[in-house]
Amino acid sequence: MRKTVYVCEDHPLYRQSLEELINGKEGLDLLGSCGDGTTALETFAEFVPDLVLLDLNLPKKDGFEVLEFLNESTPKPLVVILTSYDDKIVANKARKSGANAYLLKDTEGEELIRVIQTIRAGEFYSNVSGVKSHQFEPDQEFTSILKLTRTEKKLVKQLIDGASVANLADQFHISENTVKNHKKNIYRKLEVKTQSQLILLCQKHGLLD
Repeated sequence: MRKTVYVCEDHPLYRQSLEELINGKEGLDLLGSCGDGTTALETFAEFVPDLVLLDLNLPKKDGFEVLEFLNESTPKPLVVILTSYDDKIVANKARKSGANAYLLKDTEGEELIRVIQTIRAGEFYSNVSGVKSHQFEPDQEFTSILKLTRTEKKLVKQLIDGASVANLADQFHISENTVKNHKKNIYRKLEVKTQSQLILLCQKHGLLD
């Protein structure tokens, strides 16, 4: 079965080398490529490839923003992160965010092709020291955070800083009742009951950085 691949990489020469690598392999079809996150989101709004090669350091919209969008796509594509960040904290954040692989940009072409051809949903592969490759169940707490709307995410950042309902109503130009409804929905989605629990949840997943 053939697999369609899309490349999101801002460096022209590296992006070209990836295109050539994919085009030369049986069973893989290069669906397209782009050099920034905004173009990627516009492209994915029209079609969804089987697999995306995704750089984290993209202009306009970064890789994590693109990854968040892909997590909400139907069907959801497999995502292989290609990055220069040799950092297990970033690698684990990518895993929790729904990536299926996290590879360094100095990865040999043969290894990259092997990962592209064999990686499956529910699997995670990494060649970063200290990060294990394994079958995994998605982090349900992190997945819940991703399901918040953009407005809810903005409100969360203010809530954990101690903003009052009145402050939020004024800042977002909405009524206090609307703020209360948003807050109620946020607590329900994240399964927390207090601001302290909300702060602990966000701290656990690095959202207070």
